[in-house]
Amino acid sequence: MIDSRFQLNNRLAPSESQTLVSVGRLTEQKGMLDIVQAFVSLPQNIRNNWKMKIYGSGPQEEDINRCIDEYDESSVELSYCPYEKMPEKVYSKAAAVVHGAKWPEPF
Repeated sequence: MIDSRFQLNNRLAPSESQTLVSVGRLTEQKGMLDIVQAFVSLPQNIRNNWKMKIYGSGPQEEDINRCIDEYDESSVELSYCPYEKMPEKVYSKAAAVVHGAKWPEPF
């Protein structure tokens, strides 16, 4: 069963077709810092072609921002989006969703 708000009605815009997103609380258990560290560790020629958008808030926010600043990585963005707007503002505008949880999730 798929929530129709997650389906794309149109093709992605060029800037969205190379956008990865990760959504969740910024905690060790969710693996959000690991996702950012993995992305900034990719070869530059790969990072030049992709954007990584992290959506969430939590105790690792400062560490994630520090990692982004340390690598001077403009292709990684940390933001927040209200839960009810996620389908149309985040998921429908991304090429893929990256999930980095370090424990079994209930889905």
